[in-house]
Amino acid sequence: MQFRKFTFSLAGLVVAIGALTVTLPRAAHAVASALVQVTNGASNPVITQDISQQATQMVHLYCTGAPGIVPYCSAFGSNGAALSTNNSYTVPSNQYLVITSDLTASYAPIAGASDGPCPATSYATLEATLAAQSFNINGWTLAINAPTTHFVYPPGMTVGPGMQLSGLTTSTSVKCGVIAEIYGYLTSN
Repeated sequence: MQFRKFTFSLAGLVVAIGALTVTLPRAAHAVASALVQVTNGASNPVITQDISQQATQMVHLYCTGAPGIVPYCSAFGSNGAALSTNNSYTVPSNQYLVITSDLTASYAPIAGASDGPCPATSYATLEATLAAQSFNINGWTLAINAPTTHFVYPPGMTVGPGMQLSGLTTSTSVKCGVIAEIYGYLTSN
């Protein structure tokens, strides 16, 4: 007997909800469906990328150094034009630069040396300065006649706010230089 009462009560509830759904105005249906819909269109895009993949946060640096030459790091925009006019990139004061990869090569274009890869082992260090203090960010050892080498840093190397990348310091037994194209992104945390 109680089962029958429960069944009738449940059936009555279903009928009441169905009747309410039919009698509600279309505007109420539209509001209810808009609460759960996400439209990803050109006029209102939904961000689906990690912060490191957003174009506005990506950083491309060209750093070089050679014995007797002032080292520098320049930033480039997506169109290939240089962004840093003073040839020394400074991380914005409210962000961190996370370096994720680089392409590094040694070269010998200095007077008295042949063009092409360096005929000796090259050592290079990426340096940054902050408040007149110098910091080593990363170092590379490039073998004799090494081709361009690609290094990846999955967790990334962090360069702090306000630090100025002063370029590569190098040392070799002959006068060779090093170029590094550095890729990363800016983040606020």
